[in-house]
Amino acid sequence: MPTSAKDDTTVKKGKILIIDDQKSAACLLKTLLNQIGYTDISMVQTAPQAIAACQHCAFDLLFVDYHLSPPLTGCELIAMLRLNNAIKPACGIVMTSGDHTSEAILTSLSIAPDAFIHKPISLGVVREKVTATLLSNQYCQTIYDTRQYNTDLAIEQCREMLSQVGNNRKLAGLLLDMLLAEERWEEAAKEAEQRLTSTPHPRLYLYQARAWYHLGHKEQAIRLLQQQLQHHPLAIELYDFLSDFLAESGHVDEALNIALKAHRQTPCIAQRTLRVAKLAADTNNHQLLFECGRSLAANQPITDPAWLDNLARYTAIIEKVYFRHHSPFFSRQLMSELEIIHRRLASRLPPAQLNTLTSFGHIYQARLGINQRPLDAKRHLLIGLSYFFSQTNKLPSAIIADALPLLIHLGEISLLGLCHYAITQQAPIGPHSQQRLDDIRQQPLLINAIKSAEKRLLEAESLKQPAPADALQVYRQVLRDYPYSSEANLGKLECLYLLGEDSDAQLIDGVKSLSLMPLPPQLSRRRQSLFDKLTARRTAAAQAVTPACLANAEN
Repeated sequence: MPTSAKDDTTVKKGKILIIDDQKSAACLLKTLLNQIGYTDISMVQTAPQAIAACQHCAFDLLFVDYHLSPPLTGCELIAMLRLNNAIKPACGIVMTSGDHTSEAILTSLSIAPDAFIHKPISLGVVREKVTATLLSNQYCQTIYDTRQYNTDLAIEQCREMLSQVGNNRKLAGLLLDMLLAEERWEEAAKEAEQRLTSTPHPRLYLYQARAWYHLGHKEQAIRLLQQQLQHHPLAIELYDFLSDFLAESGHVDEALNIALKAHRQTPCIAQRTLRVAKLAADTNNHQLLFECGRSLAANQPITDPAWLDNLARYTAIIEKVYFRHHSPFFSRQLMSELEIIHRRLASRLPPAQLNTLTSFGHIYQARLGINQRPLDAKRHLLIGLSYFFSQTNKLPSAIIADALPLLIHLGEISLLGLCHYAITQQAPIGPHSQQRLDDIRQQPLLINAIKSAEKRLLEAESLKQPAPADALQVYRQVLRDYPYSSEANLGKLECLYLLGEDSDAQLIDGVKSLSLMPLPPQLSRRRQSLFDKLTARRTAAAQAVTPACLANAEN
């Protein structure tokens, strides 16, 4: 960067947060910062304290120790803060660590911090990193502000700023990110090439490769990344894009080998684990696929709300493999592996999250069994959702997205309405959940069919008291399309009760069969009401028969 470490008089003295579970290390860093003129400094020791602090104050710079106390590492904390927009886009991130292992360094670099400082920390290093980071982010904040209302203007503003301050790596990265986001591939390729003449950094080569790939120069982009990894084997982000490019170009085995290298160097990065899992499934490497599941359960950050979405993405990969292989042995092996993953996750999750995991476990069992064992699948589905019957607004989007296709298939209209309302109240929605929802939206025949069923159920409900025979016919029409629909089956039983067509014993058996699984509150009350009426009528009939029997006996 053009600004030297001594040129800190041009930098605004921002608000700084130190996150370190070792109080002595945090106090030492605070003293060093005080010595170079920074006084607005807060200190916290845990991830929850850091989250609370960031929610109440817009910090300009975070010093984050890599090894925080469990359950989160520093990198996982930063990823969560960014995902939840708890820090400004231009907030500076300086990772600190006494751990010199490649895993710690590479995992830290995976979140793209502004700087990484090894402990013990010296005054000169602090001055250099803080000055450079705050000055770069000062430039970037101006661009971020403009980008909110005019991306084209932000791009031009960024170019102008770069011409004034020189080759500022973060500012150049922001410019290239905007060009790629706007799909201005040729401009991005030229910009990267221009920057590379003065700063041959691996990340700039990555920008160039991405632009080339989208311009159709796929083999050239792949070769460029392969060459760069020979020179920079620790540039972990290059592995990710090279693996994706190879897979998209049909070189799946080679893509898997590249993805596996990145995963093994940073096992706690869930996206890399999932990339390996998908490629393992594509190459029928089932053992590696199962290893990925165990790694995901053991290493992904479980306090991050994304843990469930990551699990859903993994089970979606498993689901495709499950339906591709019809061997009973393989099915049992797969279910056994899912059980191991479930138990490992359960051992790490806080008690408040266990119901969510159990709920999701029932949902994916329903998805796997819906074709061969629809009634059993329905039972799992309703048990899974029953954990949230009294608080549907807290239904996680990953559970809703995986449950919705099943609810449509089974004709569970009431639960569809509850889930639809719950999903509209949530933001942001994870990428897997969003993909599931988009898949449903792209099936208009399916949507129209379930809307038609909903109208017929409303019609039947309005006919039930004045004309139960007509209502019964409508319910039976719905059941021809959706034979397992709870509303239609319950409505049919109510009409038969009103008409007196079946014996009370048969009707009670029908109600009991509906009692084998939980129902949402409104349907549960209807079921109980019908059961009570049938029981009362049966009791009254028995009492009426008894005196008649006695009279006959006397005669």
